[in-house]
Amino acid sequence: MSNPQAPRDSRPTKDTDAADFRNRIRVEIRGKRPIILDDTPVGCHGEELAPLLWRGKQWAVTNLGIERLDGGYIITADRLMESRPNWSWPEHMGLKMWCDIDEFITAWLVAIVLLRDAIPQDQHESLKPDLIRGTIERSHPPHPKLSE
Repeated sequence: MSNPQAPRDSRPTKDTDAADFRNRIRVEIRGKRPIILDDTPVGCHGEELAPLLWRGKQWAVTNLGIERLDGGYIITADRLMESRPNWSWPEHMGLKMWCDIDEFITAWLVAIVLLRDAIPQDQHESLKPDLIRGTIERSHPPHPKLSE
């Protein structure tokens, strides 16, 4: 006799595709519970954030895309892979002194996974792991060596 409380196996099968699998992960397993790494209150200087999927100290992944917690910066999901591989959001944000680039990269990767269906089909070529890895490596500006 099967246990009605036992969680269903959510792994994809031959009968499901990747998009169905991601949707089931989001809805059946995570439900409406966002992943929150830091819940320190942040004053809102821009628009209120859309519903959270993931939250860090400076950045959040929402139903719309990546948003800075104070509402002052948003990258919509359809723009996540914009201009890649020539110039990417992590490379652009890595030049901003106010941006926690490591957290931004985490938010960017989370957004790519959770919001992949919103990324235009012609940009899916940029989702190759070696291109993503190169983007991350280029996003950290060189730091001068400290003199001993």
